[in-house]
Amino acid sequence: MALRGLIVGLALFATLLSPAPVWAQDDEEIVVTGQPLEDIVRGFVGELSGAPPAEDQLARWDRSVCPGVFGLRDVQTAQRLIDRIALRAFALDLNVGEPGCRANIFIFFTDDPPVLAAELRTRIERVMNESNTSMLGRRELTAFVESPAPVRWWSIASTRSRLGLDILSDGAVRDLSSSRVRRQTRQDLSRIIIVVDSRLASNLRVGALGDYLAMVSMAQIDAEADTAGFSTILNLFNGGPNQLTEWDWAYLQGLYGATRAARSASQQENQIRRTMMDELEETEAGDP
Repeated sequence: MALRGLIVGLALFATLLSPAPVWAQDDEEIVVTGQPLEDIVRGFVGELSGAPPAEDQLARWDRSVCPGVFGLRDVQTAQRLIDRIALRAFALDLNVGEPGCRANIFIFFTDDPPVLAAELRTRIERVMNESNTSMLGRRELTAFVESPAPVRWWSIASTRSRLGLDILSDGAVRDLSSSRVRRQTRQDLSRIIIVVDSRLASNLRVGALGDYLAMVSMAQIDAEADTAGFSTILNLFNGGPNQLTEWDWAYLQGLYGATRAARSASQQENQIRRTMMDELEETEAGDP
Protein backbone atom coordinates (compact mmCIF):
# COMPACT_ATOMS: atom_id res chain seq x y z
CA MET A 1 0.00 0.00 0.00
CA ALA A 2 2.83 2.34 0.90
CA LEU A 3 4.65 1.57 -2.36
CA ARG A 4 1.46 2.15 -4.32
CA GLY A 5 1.07 5.51 -2.56
CA LEU A 6 4.59 6.54 -3.58
CA ILE A 7 3.93 5.55 -7.18
CA VAL A 8 0.69 7.55 -7.20
CA GLY A 9 2.46 10.55 -5.70
CA LEU A 10 5.29 10.41 -8.23
CA ALA A 11 2.82 10.09 -11.06
CA LEU A 12 0.83 13.07 -9.81
CA PHE A 13 3.98 15.12 -9.33
CA ALA A 14 5.04 14.31 -12.88
CA THR A 15 1.80 15.79 -14.22
CA LEU A 16 2.71 19.09 -12.58
CA LEU A 17 6.08 19.47 -14.27
CA SER A 18 4.80 22.05 -16.69
CA PRO A 19 4.64 25.84 -16.66
CA ALA A 20 0.83 25.76 -16.54
CA PRO A 21 -0.79 27.16 -13.36
CA VAL A 22 -1.33 24.55 -10.65
CA TRP A 23 -4.55 24.70 -8.62
CA ALA A 24 -5.07 22.65 -5.45
CA GLN A 25 -7.54 20.91 -3.95
CA ASP A 26 4.68 21.55 24.35
CA ASP A 27 7.14 22.82 25.58
CA GLU A 28 9.28 25.48 24.04
CA GLU A 29 13.06 25.46 23.99
CA ILE A 30 14.57 28.20 26.13
CA VAL A 31 17.77 29.77 24.85
CA VAL A 32 19.96 31.70 27.25
CA THR A 33 22.34 34.10 25.54
CA GLY A 34 24.04 37.38 26.20
CA GLN A 35 23.33 38.72 22.71
CA PRO A 36 20.79 41.50 22.14
CA LEU A 37 17.45 40.20 20.90
CA GLU A 38 17.80 42.13 17.64
CA ASP A 39 21.06 40.36 16.81
CA ILE A 40 19.57 36.95 17.56
CA VAL A 41 16.55 37.68 15.36
CA ARG A 42 18.83 38.84 12.55
CA GLY A 43 20.77 35.58 12.77
CA PHE A 44 17.59 33.52 12.84
CA VAL A 45 16.09 35.19 9.77
CA GLY A 46 19.39 35.00 7.91
CA GLU A 47 19.69 31.27 8.58
CA LEU A 48 16.14 30.34 7.62
CA SER A 49 15.65 32.40 4.45
CA GLY A 50 16.51 30.35 1.37
CA ALA A 51 15.72 32.49 -1.68
CA PRO A 52 17.41 31.50 -4.96
CA PRO A 53 20.18 34.07 -5.54
CA ALA A 54 19.18 34.51 -9.18
CA GLU A 55 15.74 35.79 -8.18
CA ASP A 56 16.72 37.59 -4.96
CA GLN A 57 13.16 37.46 -3.63
CA LEU A 58 11.56 35.25 -1.00
CA ALA A 59 8.61 33.26 -2.32
CA ARG A 60 5.40 32.46 -0.45
CA TRP A 61 2.09 30.86 -1.30
CA ASP A 62 -0.42 33.16 -2.88
CA ARG A 63 -3.91 31.85 -2.10
CA SER A 64 -4.32 28.07 -2.03
CA VAL A 65 -2.37 25.06 -0.82
CA CYS A 66 -3.17 21.39 -1.12
CA PRO A 67 -1.01 19.02 0.96
CA GLY A 68 -0.72 15.46 -0.26
CA VAL A 69 0.84 12.64 1.78
CA PHE A 70 2.14 9.59 -0.09
CA GLY A 71 3.72 6.34 1.07
CA LEU A 72 2.12 6.07 4.52
CA ARG A 73 0.31 2.83 5.25
CA ASP A 74 -1.81 4.44 7.97
CA VAL A 75 -4.42 6.53 6.17
CA GLN A 76 -5.59 8.13 9.42
CA THR A 77 -2.07 9.33 10.25
CA ALA A 78 -1.74 10.78 6.75
CA GLN A 79 -5.00 12.67 7.20
CA ARG A 80 -3.95 13.98 10.62
CA LEU A 81 -0.74 15.32 9.10
CA ILE A 82 -2.71 17.03 6.35
CA ASP A 83 -5.12 18.49 8.91
CA ARG A 84 -2.22 19.85 10.98
CA ILE A 85 -0.65 21.55 7.97
CA ALA A 86 -4.06 22.91 6.96
CA LEU A 87 -4.52 24.38 10.44
CA ARG A 88 -1.24 26.27 10.15
CA ALA A 89 -2.06 27.41 6.60
CA PHE A 90 -5.44 28.77 7.71
CA ALA A 91 -3.67 30.82 10.38
CA LEU A 92 -1.69 32.50 7.58
CA ASP A 93 -4.95 33.34 5.75
CA LEU A 94 -4.34 30.73 3.07
CA ASN A 95 -7.05 28.56 1.56
CA VAL A 96 -6.71 24.79 1.76
CA GLY A 97 -8.11 22.55 -0.94
CA GLU A 98 -10.96 20.15 -0.28
CA PRO A 99 -10.30 16.38 -0.18
CA GLY A 100 -9.33 15.26 -3.66
CA CYS A 101 -7.70 18.58 -4.57
CA ARG A 102 -4.65 18.56 -6.80
CA ALA A 103 -1.61 18.49 -4.54
CA ASN A 104 0.99 21.25 -4.65
CA ILE A 105 2.70 20.18 -1.40
CA PHE A 106 4.04 16.67 -1.99
CA ILE A 107 5.06 14.80 1.18
CA PHE A 108 6.66 11.43 0.45
CA PHE A 109 7.33 8.87 3.21
CA THR A 110 9.88 6.21 2.35
CA ASP A 111 12.31 3.78 3.97
CA ASP A 112 14.86 4.56 1.25
CA PRO A 113 15.08 8.36 0.82
CA PRO A 114 18.21 8.36 -1.42
CA VAL A 115 16.51 6.24 -4.07
CA LEU A 116 13.33 8.31 -4.06
CA ALA A 117 15.30 11.59 -4.04
CA ALA A 118 17.30 10.41 -7.07
CA GLU A 119 14.05 9.65 -8.90
CA LEU A 120 12.72 13.09 -8.01
CA ARG A 121 15.93 14.72 -9.20
CA THR A 122 15.29 13.55 -12.75
CA ARG A 123 11.83 15.08 -12.66
CA ILE A 124 12.99 18.33 -11.06
CA GLU A 125 15.74 18.80 -13.66
CA ARG A 126 13.11 18.85 -16.38
CA VAL A 127 11.73 22.14 -15.12
CA MET A 128 14.99 23.85 -14.16
CA ASN A 129 15.27 25.86 -17.35
CA GLU A 130 11.60 26.55 -17.94
CA SER A 131 10.64 30.18 -18.28
CA ASN A 132 9.14 31.93 -15.26
CA THR A 133 10.13 29.08 -12.96
CA SER A 134 12.65 29.63 -10.17
CA MET A 135 14.44 27.31 -7.79
CA LEU A 136 17.88 26.72 -6.36
CA GLY A 137 20.70 25.39 -8.54
CA ARG A 138 22.34 22.07 -9.29
CA ARG A 139 24.64 22.17 -6.26
CA GLU A 140 21.66 22.45 -3.96
CA LEU A 141 19.82 19.76 -5.93
CA THR A 142 22.76 17.40 -5.42
CA ALA A 143 22.66 18.23 -1.70
CA PHE A 144 18.93 17.43 -1.70
CA VAL A 145 19.60 14.00 -3.20
CA GLU A 146 22.59 13.18 -0.98
CA SER A 147 21.28 14.68 2.28
CA PRO A 148 21.36 12.38 5.34
CA ALA A 149 18.68 14.51 7.04
CA PRO A 150 15.49 12.80 8.26
CA VAL A 151 13.49 15.31 6.20
CA ARG A 152 14.64 16.98 2.99
CA TRP A 153 12.72 19.44 0.84
CA TRP A 154 12.80 21.29 -2.47
CA SER A 155 10.74 24.32 -3.42
CA ILE A 156 9.67 25.49 -6.87
CA ALA A 157 8.35 29.01 -7.43
CA SER A 158 6.74 30.85 -10.31
CA THR A 159 7.72 34.34 -11.39
CA ARG A 160 4.59 36.47 -11.70
CA SER A 161 3.77 40.12 -12.12
CA ARG A 162 3.63 42.38 -9.09
CA LEU A 163 -0.16 41.91 -9.05
CA GLY A 164 0.07 38.13 -9.35
CA LEU A 165 -0.64 37.86 -13.08
CA ASP A 166 1.08 35.32 -15.32
CA ILE A 167 4.05 36.66 -17.27
CA LEU A 168 3.27 36.99 -20.98
CA SER A 169 4.75 34.55 -23.47
CA ASP A 170 7.20 37.19 -24.69
CA GLY A 171 8.47 37.68 -21.13
CA ALA A 172 6.94 41.12 -20.83
CA VAL A 173 5.36 42.36 -17.61
CA ARG A 174 2.33 44.58 -17.95
CA ASP A 175 2.42 46.95 -15.00
CA LEU A 176 1.66 50.65 -15.27
CA SER A 177 3.08 51.56 -11.88
CA SER A 178 6.70 52.34 -11.17
CA SER A 179 8.55 52.29 -7.88
CA ARG A 180 12.09 52.31 -6.59
CA VAL A 181 11.18 50.12 -3.62
CA ARG A 182 9.33 47.44 -5.59
CA ARG A 183 10.00 45.32 -8.64
CA GLN A 184 7.50 44.49 -11.34
CA THR A 185 7.67 40.80 -10.48
CA ARG A 186 7.25 38.60 -7.43
CA GLN A 187 7.83 34.95 -6.53
CA ASP A 188 4.87 32.67 -5.76
CA LEU A 189 5.45 29.15 -4.47
CA SER A 190 3.98 26.62 -6.89
CA ARG A 191 5.23 23.28 -5.56
CA ILE A 192 7.03 21.95 -2.50
CA ILE A 193 8.52 18.45 -2.52
CA ILE A 194 9.30 16.90 0.88
CA VAL A 195 10.89 13.50 1.48
CA VAL A 196 10.57 12.00 4.97
CA ASP A 197 12.65 9.07 6.23
CA SER A 198 9.90 6.84 7.65
CA ARG A 199 12.28 5.08 10.01
CA LEU A 200 13.60 8.27 11.62
CA ALA A 201 10.15 9.82 11.93
CA SER A 202 8.35 6.76 13.27
CA ASN A 203 8.62 7.70 16.96
CA LEU A 204 7.46 11.30 16.60
CA ARG A 205 4.05 12.54 17.63
CA VAL A 206 1.84 13.35 14.67
CA GLY A 207 1.31 16.93 15.83
CA ALA A 208 5.03 17.55 16.17
CA LEU A 209 5.85 16.10 12.75
CA GLY A 210 2.91 17.97 11.24
CA ASP A 211 4.22 21.28 12.58
CA TYR A 212 7.69 20.53 11.22
CA LEU A 213 6.23 19.76 7.79
CA ALA A 214 4.10 22.91 7.96
CA MET A 215 7.15 25.06 8.67
CA VAL A 216 9.14 23.74 5.69
CA SER A 217 6.15 23.86 3.35
CA MET A 218 4.91 27.38 4.11
CA ALA A 219 8.20 29.13 3.30
CA GLN A 220 11.47 28.75 1.40
CA ILE A 221 13.47 27.44 4.35
CA ASP A 222 17.19 26.95 3.74
CA ALA A 223 17.78 23.19 4.01
CA GLU A 224 21.35 23.88 5.15
CA ALA A 225 20.36 26.33 7.90
CA ASP A 226 22.16 25.98 11.23
CA THR A 227 19.31 26.34 13.72
CA ALA A 228 21.15 25.07 16.79
CA GLY A 229 20.63 27.55 19.61
CA PHE A 230 17.38 28.94 18.21
CA SER A 231 13.90 28.17 19.49
CA THR A 232 12.38 26.48 16.44
CA ILE A 233 10.52 23.34 15.43
CA LEU A 234 13.36 22.77 12.94
CA ASN A 235 15.35 21.32 15.87
CA LEU A 236 12.70 18.62 16.39
CA PHE A 237 14.95 15.74 15.37
CA ASN A 238 17.69 16.97 17.72
CA GLY A 239 15.54 17.03 20.83
CA GLY A 240 14.20 20.56 20.29
CA PRO A 241 10.65 21.93 20.53
CA ASN A 242 7.81 19.64 19.49
CA GLN A 243 5.51 22.35 18.15
CA LEU A 244 5.78 25.60 16.23
CA THR A 245 7.40 28.13 18.54
CA GLU A 246 6.79 31.85 18.92
CA TRP A 247 9.89 32.39 16.80
CA ASP A 248 8.57 30.15 14.04
CA TRP A 249 5.19 31.89 14.05
CA ALA A 250 6.75 35.33 14.07
CA TYR A 251 8.94 34.39 11.08
CA LEU A 252 5.99 33.10 9.06
CA GLN A 253 3.85 36.11 9.96
CA GLY A 254 6.68 38.37 8.91
CA LEU A 255 7.09 36.57 5.60
CA TYR A 256 3.39 36.69 4.78
CA GLY A 257 3.22 40.34 5.76
CA ALA A 258 6.31 41.41 3.82
CA THR A 259 6.29 43.16 0.45
CA ARG A 260 5.60 40.58 -2.26
CA ALA A 261 7.35 42.43 -5.11
CA ALA A 262 10.28 43.58 -2.97
CA ARG A 263 13.35 44.98 -4.67
CA SER A 264 15.43 42.26 -2.94
CA ALA A 265 15.28 39.40 -0.47
CA SER A 266 17.16 41.65 1.95
CA GLN A 267 14.26 44.10 1.97
CA GLN A 268 11.88 41.26 2.83
CA GLU A 269 14.21 39.95 5.52
CA ASN A 270 14.33 43.42 7.10
CA GLN A 271 10.54 43.46 7.20
CA ILE A 272 10.44 39.96 8.69
CA ARG A 273 12.88 41.03 11.39
CA ARG A 274 10.75 44.03 12.30
CA THR A 275 7.65 41.85 12.57
CA MET A 276 9.51 39.33 14.69
CA MET A 277 10.83 42.03 17.01
CA ASP A 278 7.33 43.45 17.48
CA GLU A 279 5.83 40.01 18.11
CA LEU A 280 8.55 38.80 20.47
CA GLU A 281 8.73 42.05 22.45
CA GLU A 282 4.93 42.07 22.80
CA THR A 283 5.01 38.49 24.10
CA GLU A 284 7.82 39.34 26.50
CA ALA A 285 5.93 42.38 27.78
CA GLY A 286 2.86 40.23 28.43
CA ASP A 287 4.74 37.65 30.49
CA PRO A 288 4.27 37.95 34.28
